[in-house]
Amino acid sequence: MASKPKTPAPPAPAAPPPVATSAEADLARRDTLRNAQKRKGMQATLLSGETNADAAAFRSGNTLLGG
Repeated sequence: MASKPKTPAPPAPAAPPPVATSAEADLARRDTLRNAQKRKGMQATLLSGETNADAAAFRSGNTLLGG
């Protein structure tokens, strides 16, 4: 008697992603808004051709970390 070929078992379902708490969601939203404001500020500074000391230091790579 010939045995029937076994079919592979279906893969186990993936675990659902962890649900963020409302506090975590608020922090993520705040960080996103802060980053957007920083980007907008940097773009405005670069596009305006600002030549004050802060912009010059930013362009030359002088940072608090000594880079």
